[in-house]
Amino acid sequence: MSMPRRVGFFLAILVVPCSVFAGDLTPPAGPVLPTPGPEPRTPIDAVHTPGDATALFIISQAGSYYLTGPVNGVSGKAGIRVAASNVTIDLMGYTLKGVAGSTDGITLPTSGILNTVIRNGTVSSWGQDGIDVQLGTEARIEDVAAFGNTSRGIQVGQTGVIVRCTASTNGSIGFFTSTACTISESTARINGGDGFSLGARSVIRGCTASANVGAGISLGTGAGAWQCTSSGSTAGSGIVTAAAAIIVGCNASGNALNGIDATSDCVIQGNICDSNGSAVADGSGIRITNTDNRIEGNNCTDNDIGIHVIASGNLIIRNSCSGNTGGNWDLVANNVYGTIVDRTAPASPAVTTDSAASTLGSTDANANWTY
Repeated sequence: MSMPRRVGFFLAILVVPCSVFAGDLTPPAGPVLPTPGPEPRTPIDAVHTPGDATALFIISQAGSYYLTGPVNGVSGKAGIRVAASNVTIDLMGYTLKGVAGSTDGITLPTSGILNTVIRNGTVSSWGQDGIDVQLGTEARIEDVAAFGNTSRGIQVGQTGVIVRCTASTNGSIGFFTSTACTISESTARINGGDGFSLGARSVIRGCTASANVGAGISLGTGAGAWQCTSSGSTAGSGIVTAAAAIIVGCNASGNALNGIDATSDCVIQGNICDSNGSAVADGSGIRITNTDNRIEGNNCTDNDIGIHVIASGNLIIRNSCSGNTGGNWDLVANNVYGTIVDRTAPASPAVTTDSAASTLGSTDANANWTY
């Protein structure tokens, strides 16, 4: 039986090849970016963080906050007051600029505020401190410049952390910490007091202090300094320590008084102390005023006095001194020291070969050297 003509026609249509037109199904190279959404953080402004009679803005809830533009201070007020724990503030590269009669740029005035982070901006010209984190609070300050503030540049409470910050031309101390704090990769310049003043059991590393009116670096009991530079203090010493401090690998040079000024129970090792004291003619590369210190492997050059120990009961080994105008060594009785070898006139021959005899003049492994 033959197929009806109409059915055959439709079957013919079904088997005819056809083309389907669609877009390119291959995704572009590189990562797929998310669709932009609303800013997940809270802006710091009069609507979201309204202030009161003492502060332009108040952060009273935990969260992440950011500036939307520069802030100009008002007399009698702080810039930002933090009144809650677990707060992060991104200054977004903007400046909080105070005016005469203003208070702190950013303040954490209440004990018990924890886990605050402040980063990425400038606080300048405030009537008190640039950033003031009170005792009993915790904060981490990153990538902030504090300059031209009437009192301190940046102050943090116990266990505070300061990283990659600058404090300059502040009326008092550049950086001030309470106990058990850490400062790293930061610079203090031309401040009216000490460049860095650290509380007990604090640590400073990889920092530079120059041309401060007070000490370049002042350390409290049990504090430590590693690989720091302190130069050009115009009135005080470069690094001032209380008891039980550790100062290792620092450069204290060009200060008006002493390069390093220590009391008791300290380890002072591997430091460079150069050209200290010339302004007042009684500065030392290293000055020790009490007992139980270990002074080891330091190089003191061109100071008024190289190493000046005015108390007994200290250990002085493997140091070197040269060109100190008032004497390379000034040690009171009853200290313990390795041989002090005078090599100021070594009369040694030139060396042009691959070997030469020693010109040290001593085989004492703990000898100190004058050269």
